[in-house]
Amino acid sequence: MGWAAWTMLGDHSETGFHCAQVDWLPSSASDVSFYRNQTLSFTEIYEFRIPKADFEALARKQNWPLRPAKPEDSVMRFTMCLPSGHPEYRQPFYAMSSKGLFYEYRQSNNGGTAVLFDEATSMAYVDISDR
Repeated sequence: MGWAAWTMLGDHSETGFHCAQVDWLPSSASDVSFYRNQTLSFTEIYEFRIPKADFEALARKQNWPLRPAKPEDSVMRFTMCLPSGHPEYRQPFYAMSSKGLFYEYRQSNNGGTAVLFDEATSMAYVDISDR
């Protein structure tokens, strides 16, 4: 029973800020910041710098059919998930780009995937959750 309570109610989040690299992204990805949580629901939100061609290759591998970004397209940033007193908790809480690439898939429970690549900064933003 204790294990079940720890699994369901405990904080199982993992964060990283401005990491040079992580093993779950291509080696060309750098300056990676993320929030990952696997309690009752799965949430993975991360951002990183990557060349456009490498991002497009990652999108093909992940089956994210990209389209040109529109001004109203946005992706939640990892900063939104941090406690309000955390030094990385700051706006903007959503990434937007007037010139970039975008993909979004939403489930009926509002879970899904949103991905944005900002061509001006070569930053990619990814938000994946099961609800």
